[in-house]
Amino acid sequence: MSANASRRPAFTLVELLVVIIIIAILVALLLPAVQQAREAARRMSCSNNLKQIGLALHNYVDAWSALPPMRGGTNSELIGEVGSEMTSRDCLSGLVGLIPYIEQESLFEQIATSNFGPVPWYPTKYWDMQLSGLVCPSDRLYDGGRGNSSYKFCMGTIYWRNADLWGSQLNGMFGQTHTRANKTMGTWYDPDIARRSRVYRFQDVRDGLSNTLALSERRIGNYENDQDIGNVAYDGYVVRVDNDAKIGRDNCLVTVVTKLGTFAKKYNPNVRIIGGQGSLARFRPGERWADGRPYYAGFNTIIPPNGPSCAEDNGDYFNGIYSASSKHPGMVNAVMGDGSVRKFTDSIDADVWVALGTRAGDETFEMPGD
Repeated sequence: MSANASRRPAFTLVELLVVIIIIAILVALLLPAVQQAREAARRMSCSNNLKQIGLALHNYVDAWSALPPMRGGTNSELIGEVGSEMTSRDCLSGLVGLIPYIEQESLFEQIATSNFGPVPWYPTKYWDMQLSGLVCPSDRLYDGGRGNSSYKFCMGTIYWRNADLWGSQLNGMFGQTHTRANKTMGTWYDPDIARRSRVYRFQDVRDGLSNTLALSERRIGNYENDQDIGNVAYDGYVVRVDNDAKIGRDNCLVTVVTKLGTFAKKYNPNVRIIGGQGSLARFRPGERWADGRPYYAGFNTIIPPNGPSCAEDNGDYFNGIYSASSKHPGMVNAVMGDGSVRKFTDSIDADVWVALGTRAGDETFEMPGD
């Protein structure tokens, strides 16, 4: 047998390199499509989460004839941290009231048995739980001890003293309640607090439930990247007593890099961030599902989705402009007052976004298409 007859066919080095290059090109072409498919699935899952919250909202109204407060809870005449262990100091999120309607009845009973305390920043088994359906799959979980949430209540366009229970009355679908407004509390009763301490009903939403935002995504934020737009800047921008949405928007937009009149997706490097690098206060907007203060539980419609957020100072208890945001490219999911889920793009007209946030603004606008 000749030497040529016994030789096996094999790839040459050039042929092998060509095959590798072809495989690399195919992977490069297919990877974006795979990533887009995965993101589409995550976006659908997020939409389903909000759909369940919308159903829970309507079941709550059926049971109580009123919407839950964005912020409420229990209080007592005890002050300081001793009182905080016994009550929630009116700092619970409306999500606490909704959990019996998202298959968490037993958890709600445990919370009620504990007088709805302690405060939501204290470690306890139910505040520490990560509840299913409260975090968008595209969002980033933060293990800071408390359970996270990507979904926040609409506060409309109010930013002056929106964190003060005795301050501005919110003009979104949800109010804030304060047990000190109860006359049975004796010396704790204050008529101004009583006037502002309220919840709303569906009939108070004069603009129409299908035209009014209930909850939207506002993502958790990023500890490792201060320029991440999901974080909150503080530099004293929120100082308008008249709650002028346009002025508040313009003041807050100076915190970001601007390009051709639109905002970028990151803060200027010199802007100070709540909980940022080097800050003693290390917390991010979505890391406490049960905390009802605006920093954790609310969003404004002053700045279109995925814009910056601004607070008056470095802390989670300050008034602010808190903007909707998500990890979905160019949009956020939101549930309307009628329970329907819609997506809103970053390019939505600012005046339309403002109108969608108010319950009784009597604005005229055309609903943007999905």
